Amino acid sequence: MSSSALFVNSQDNKQLEANAKQYLYEKQYYKAAEEYHKLIKTNPNNQEYIYYYATSQRYILNYSKAYEYYKNLNTESKNTQYSEAYFYEGQSARQLGYYNEAIKAYEEYLIYGKSKVLRSSAEQEIEACRFSLAHQFDSSEYIVTHLPPPINSSYSEFNPIPISSREIVFSRYQSLFEDSVESVFNQSYYSDIYISKQTQQGWNKEKLFDNQFSSDKYFSGNICFNSKKNEAYFTRCLDNDGVIGNCAIYYSKKKNGRWSRPKKLDDKINIDNYSSTHSYLVELPEYNILYFSSNRPNGFGKYDIWYAIIKHGKTERVSNLGSIINTTGNEYTPFYDNEQQLLYFSSDMHQGFGGFDIFKSSGALNSWAKVNNLGTPLNSPANDYYYTHKRGGKLVYFASNRKGSYFHGGMENCCSDIYMANRIDNKSTLIDPPIAIDSIQEDTIVVAIKKLLPLSLYFGNDMPDPKTMKTSTKSNYKDLLATYIQEKNNYKKQYSKGLTGDEYNTAKENIESFFKNNVDKGFSNLELFTGLLKKELENGKNVRIKIKGYASPLNSAEYNLALSKRRISSLKNYIKEYNNGYFIPFLKEKDETKASLTIFEDPLGDSQSNGYISDSRDDKRNSIYSPQAALQRKIQIIMYSSGEETTDSTEYPILRWKQGSLNIGNIKQGGNKSTIIYFTNSGKAELKFLNIKTDCTCLQPQLEKKQFQTKEKGKIYILIRTKGLKLGKYTSNIILQTNEIESINKYSIEFNIIQP
Repeated sequence: MSSSALFVNSQDNKQLEANAKQYLYEKQYYKAAEEYHKLIKTNPNNQEYIYYYATSQRYILNYSKAYEYYKNLNTESKNTQYSEAYFYEGQSARQLGYYNEAIKAYEEYLIYGKSKVLRSSAEQEIEACRFSLAHQFDSSEYIVTHLPPPINSSYSEFNPIPISSREIVFSRYQSLFEDSVESVFNQSYYSDIYISKQTQQGWNKEKLFDNQFSSDKYFSGNICFNSKKNEAYFTRCLDNDGVIGNCAIYYSKKKNGRWSRPKKLDDKINIDNYSSTHSYLVELPEYNILYFSSNRPNGFGKYDIWYAIIKHGKTERVSNLGSIINTTGNEYTPFYDNEQQLLYFSSDMHQGFGGFDIFKSSGALNSWAKVNNLGTPLNSPANDYYYTHKRGGKLVYFASNRKGSYFHGGMENCCSDIYMANRIDNKSTLIDPPIAIDSIQEDTIVVAIKKLLPLSLYFGNDMPDPKTMKTSTKSNYKDLLATYIQEKNNYKKQYSKGLTGDEYNTAKENIESFFKNNVDKGFSNLELFTGLLKKELENGKNVRIKIKGYASPLNSAEYNLALSKRRISSLKNYIKEYNNGYFIPFLKEKDETKASLTIFEDPLGDSQSNGYISDSRDDKRNSIYSPQAALQRKIQIIMYSSGEETTDSTEYPILRWKQGSLNIGNIKQGGNKSTIIYFTNSGKAELKFLNIKTDCTCLQPQLEKKQFQTKEKGKIYILIRTKGLKLGKYTSNIILQTNEIESINKYSIEFNIIQP
């Protein structure tokens, strides 16, 4: 290479460096990351380039990339020039849920780091990681659902407010946002408030809630309403050269069907040069309380939660909630359940699982009890906030940028989505009155049976026939159950080991509840099921049932598949031995003129086990003895049908595609494209989607819901991401598991990647 070429490259690098530093200074982190990535290509070992590239990625919430480059930097060099990289490696690892790796990085910082503030934070973070490791599998109270498009998009949705049983108001901002507590809204494009309505076809495309809340000058979001939904408080923020700040709370009232022009609340709530946001209104007989978060002076940390007493439309006073709720970090998004006197909020400093977690505390105003973390799955290693609930907490909405949320630009954690959670209420099953089989009329037997489905039956760890690859067993489920129940006290002992006080008592109560409400109840339902099944066959019916098998993820997929088959086999043995072999004649080769019993098997192994379940042999408390792991070791009778075995009269669901396959056409390399696949349940029973996977990471499917009645139409939303794919034609498949007899469905999507 000539000297002139070297000079040109040197000049180019200087310009790239200047640009990168300027973008960092201006907090344009996406552009800074691009420039530093170019610089790394010219000098892969330059520690400055690597450090600031990782830092830029961290600010745009691309934690995977940030962790990778911080770790590379720290592995290659032990000098102290960029010692903060250890701390931020820990932060990035924690956001990804790599708690052990985070602890190691924080401990490295305590060796090499000099900042007293970061050293103190590292010590706190280590304790938080240990808390996360100890408690990440503790909760099974909620089932979380990721809301589908069009509510969620590849940008950020937040602040979900259900205003009726079928309508939800939410906020969206449509660009990247920095990892800063000041970035309440997006600095690039705009933020607005939307509404969507749920119909039989799914959620309608969102539309602006009302033009009065939109603004060309401000970013709008974070709305709340009074109980009559005719008064609203919401936030508007200014964009000061790319930095979001000066957020203020506004008020609007609906009269004669029209919302009034928003009015900024007084200077007791909105202070110049500071931000007030995340309002939540509590209505009382003599006055109202407006809870909100703000970074105003005289707080305990960065953003604190405050409250304002509002009487006859005027603010009387504003006070801080105090040090039990507020910390030296950030407290966001208050929600207050006035009936139960509980405050729900998010914090990045109270001990949690990473980022912002959701917490609760009982009390009011500035008098509060101990703060409690809501646990998984409501909380995750990412940011979880904007908690709100209906029906006394049985139906929860919140926002999160957890893994699985939609994103754009290759930044996996960039954007929050809206999630819904249903609380499992096992206690309700205890008050169900027993059914007398002889009292059930012939024409209602099938109804009684289907009320029992899915019928779940549970197993001890690695039972039956442990440590084998057999796919059948001689064991009878009833005998296995008796052995399992004898283990209950040992489960209590192992699951509560190392705990004290309330945690110790709660652990033992959770085990007792699992055995009573799941194990015992399951067998009680099985006895009822077989009694009803016997009556069906006595009435000459051709009966078909389907049994699905599961296993916790402690062993390999191949082993767990065999284990699932053994568990199904044990139930078949129970059926064969029931009432001195009553069912055996009906299981033999079918005579069309006689009643029959056909059993379909669907051994899933661990393919649907909960992602929060430990698969570590060294963590037996969580991988074997926890209720969460025990819930995975089961089989289920998931489908029942009786009647004539003809195609025309089938009572099974049938999935019919509108098109046999889909050809998307051309997509520019590096770009994304979304599409919709349409289908109909043309069968005579409810269609259930049990699992959805793809054979290519380039496809990201999302069901609008999981259950479809007969003749009901449905959609599957597909996002195609071409990053990392070469030019050319592709055929990829979506693999669906349903409750049809042939339970596996494949759907092909073709597309062609072309030059951008």
